[in-house]
Amino acid sequence: MVKTFLEWKTAVADETAKLAPAQPYLTDEGRIRLRAFRILEDASVFCSSATEMLEYLADYKETCKRVEIPTNGSAIEIADARECKRALWDLQSHHISSCMSALKRIAKEEEVKN
Repeated sequence: MVKTFLEWKTAVADETAKLAPAQPYLTDEGRIRLRAFRILEDASVFCSSATEMLEYLADYKETCKRVEIPTNGSAIEIADARECKRALWDLQSHHISSCMSALKRIAKEEEVKN
């Protein structure tokens, strides 16, 4: 069981590294899991604590919820909007529920220490 944010980041990176080479062979569920862990790994670079990570993810989810897929936008705008919606779906998947529970537990422990 991970006890610190650094350990959590390492576990997320390890899971991503384990799944990435198998990407061509993953089922749809496996691809969702990989995308979700990649999002977590990428976002963790910008955060120095579990509390900050939870805030970052909450802001990211809110931003993605507000994104509208344009009907007359460029192909890039439409693709970006769809990617944001997919990321929102991936972050709400059951594949990262235990990972998110651990992050929340670590954040609570951080708050107690401060």
